Amino acid sequence: MLAPNCLALAVARCARGRTAMHDILTQTDVAELVDAFYKKVVVDDVIGYLFTDVVALSWDEHIPIMNDFWGSILLNSGAYRRNPMRKHLELDKRERLLPTHFERWLALWQQTIAEHFDGPKADFALARARQIAAVMQHRVEEDRSLDRPEMFRMTE
Repeated sequence: MLAPNCLALAVARCARGRTAMHDILTQTDVAELVDAFYKKVVVDDVIGYLFTDVVALSWDEHIPIMNDFWGSILLNSGAYRRNPMRKHLELDKRERLLPTHFERWLALWQQTIAEHFDGPKADFALARARQIAAVMQHRVEEDRSLDRPEMFRMTE
């Protein structure tokens, strides 16, 4: 028997007429994943405001960048040549990124993958997202500590 969250995802797949799932194999698949993910993100109560109010992204610019990012990771396209860490460190200076933000980002990513894809690349996309979220969160916290020199002063 399926777990409740898996059952809900299976029902959602059937409702969309997609009973047979396929893996992430092409850049078109990556674009489908990224598009579906950001449709969830932009309206999300926990992290949506980071993308709409704090940064006010241009979606026409951001989505192709994310397609390149995930295409480079999942398909080895080599199209992404930027530094994602820098953008997230800048964002944290504008609005403190919390563990709940990373957890929600990851939950939406996992949900989106489960709704659209199944296979080794889909599993890899989730595993890489977990790594990315952990590294980003660690680096953001590390960067904050470096911005506070008083933490390193000797006390008497």
